Amino acid sequence: IGPLIALPDDWDDYDAAGKAALLAHERVHLRQFRWAGLGSPWLGVLPMAVLYLGLPLPTLWCAWTRYRLELAGYRAQIAMHEQLGSGRANDVRANAAAAISGAGYGWAWAGRLIARALA
Repeated sequence: IGPLIALPDDWDDYDAAGKAALLAHERVHLRQFRWAGLGSPWLGVLPMAVLYLGLPLPTLWCAWTRYRLELAGYRAQIAMHEQLGSGRANDVRANAAAAISGAGYGWAWAGRLIARALA
């Protein structure tokens, strides 16, 4: 949220490529918060909450904005895996398509479209 990044509980179990890829994903979100806050990630918290949570229409129009925000993060994560040659880019693609189109992201968008966008 804003300039803060929460790390998963199993962060210590990640290898260097996994850590770099996850941080690349989160760096995209930091830039998004700065953009929404006109240069300040803290000022971007409220606009990003509206865009991300989709208030007041979380499963209609705003699901598309949540999809776009997460898609950018997953693309950066995939690119980092490809750059490091970790061999996990395809796994991230599959997991991202399932995650973004599932309940965790409020059924943000259709999985098939996501898979195509991440290709």
